[in-house]
Amino acid sequence: MQNKNLTVPIAIVSVAVPLLVAILFYMPHPNYTPGFDVRIMPLFHAILNSATAVLLAASLYFIKNKQVKAHKIANLTAVVLSCLFLLSYVTYHFLSRARSLAI
Repeated sequence: MQNKNLTVPIAIVSVAVPLLVAILFYMPHPNYTPGFDVRIMPLFHAILNSATAVLLAASLYFIKNKQVKAHKIANLTAVVLSCLFLLSYVTYHFLSRARSLAI
């Protein structure tokens, strides 16, 4: 199996995400009303984070039982859900009146 060095992409994302969040935090509040009540988004975030936790636990189970393909699928799905959470979380705080980004 080929080892991939992901240090540089991880470092780039680790720097870029907080910078983008800081930029969004200081931008003026948009004069935009979404077509839904943004107050439901924290529940959506909790569901995403719960699903991610379950996937990570399943991933551990899979790798301990030498089910490498299932392990990879669970991890990739967890990463996708985490990215969706991050986008949704930042969008929620950008659109809502509460401008604090307590991450």
